[in-house]
Amino acid sequence: SFPKRRRPLPNPQPNAAIADDQPENSSAKTPTTVIVIGISPDCSILDLKSRFEIYGCISRTRMDPGGVAYITFRSKDSAESAIAASLDPSFGIGLDSQRVQVMWANDPVPQWREGVRNKDSPSSSSKLLKAEVPLSRHGKGNRLGSAIVNPKNNNSDSGLDVPFKGREIVAYDDIL
Repeated sequence: SFPKRRRPLPNPQPNAAIADDQPENSSAKTPTTVIVIGISPDCSILDLKSRFEIYGCISRTRMDPGGVAYITFRSKDSAESAIAASLDPSFGIGLDSQRVQVMWANDPVPQWREGVRNKDSPSSSSKLLKAEVPLSRHGKGNRLGSAIVNPKNNNSDSGLDVPFKGREIVAYDDIL
């Protein structure tokens, strides 16, 4: 059964359709992601984006700790102009009075860092488990509950002695 209302199909124009398909396919395969190295810790993602928007439209910006950022431009020409501007010996690109390096990223989408590995089997890795905090068979809730029920017991069995390590902050800015 067909829907009650159907939109008419557009009339195919052979010359226009062929001309439109070629740029879309070629631009989808070309990399438009650049990596920016040497960013100061005080630089925000908005500073980064506003500095690089003069080279072209940005579709995605990712900033990792350690002074590294990934910028995906909408066109390859914009990415090439940002790289060319950073290679200019007289001016270059600066953020917070610090010169940065801009180059092509190896992968169009940056991969996550390697996860926690087991010493015995290097082939299996987990990106979810922390190596220093093993999971018990019945979850963490049992030990935590016993610590609350018996607060006068100074035993270190409660599992609360493990120091808390905060997550690294990864900043994203997506505009679609």
